[in-house]
This record gives sequence, structure tokens and C-alpha cells, in this order.
Amino acid sequence: MIVAVSGRLLRIAATYQIASLFTGYMVYGSLFFDDSGMGRDAQSGNFGFGLMITFFIAVFAATPAALTVAVGEIRSWRMWWYYSLAGSLIGLVLGFMFKGPAFFPYLGLVLGVGSGGIYWKLAGSVAGLADDPPRRVVALIMFALAAFGFLWTWSAWLGLSPF
Repeated sequence: MIVAVSGRLLRIAATYQIASLFTGYMVYGSLFFDDSGMGRDAQSGNFGFGLMITFFIAVFAATPAALTVAVGEIRSWRMWWYYSLAGSLIGLVLGFMFKGPAFFPYLGLVLGVGSGGIYWKLAGSVAGLADDPPRRVVALIMFALAAFGFLWTWSAWLGLSPF
């Protein structure tokens, strides 16, 4: 059981990072076409600027993504549209949350479909296929990670930091 759970968690984490890299570098590339002045920073930047964007996306999307994955695992939802819709909503919220060009929320909406699709293809399409105990353990761990992520990132952003 431990091997199944750890293998599943490793697959989820690796796939989440791949989806975050896709989104981060698509956002980085979109800044080249921006007129607000942020584009000049991206053009003069380097590969590291894209990694920084990817890091922020991965950190702030971790809580809602962990909840999405936990529900998908516990319900054995393997539909591509579930992960794409969740990715779009997460991208829309993050697009409004960060100050950037006016098109950021819509970019998040569109890129969420891509990152959700990437997640579905690599990990979500086999959600909940394991026996009941490993599936429940994976979901429980994902719920715990979402709670920790909320305490670490979102509560501070909302001014509710317990630390």
C-alpha cells in the first residue's frame, strides 16, 4: 500500500510541476506582447524570469489544485473536462489576483484548460484506479496539503495569517 500511495503522490507532484512549467512559460511568453511596460522586463529578462513566474503560479495554485486532485481521487473522476474546468477557474482567479496586464485573467482562463489537460493526460486519467484504501490515503494527503497550502499562502494574502 505504501508503494502504491507514494508512487501515486510522486506522479501527481511531477505532473503538477509539468503543468505549472507550461503555464509559467506561457505567461512569460505572453509578456513579450504586452504594452504596459511589464513586457520590457520580460524581454530583458532571461530563463530565470520564467522560472520565477512558474514558481509563483505553482505556489498560489497549489491549494486549489490539491483540492481538485483530492476530489478527483476520492470520486474517481477521470474526465478531461473536470481538470480543464478546474484549471480554468484557478487560472482566472490567479489572473485577477496578480497585478499585471489587463489580459491576465483571460490568459489564466485559457491556460487553465491547457494545464488541466496536461494534468489529466499524465495523472488525472487514472485517478482513483487504485484500491479503496490507497485512493483514500492519497485523497487525505491531498486534503492535508491543501490545508497547509492555505495556511502558508492564501491566508497571508487574505490577511488571515495564523503565523
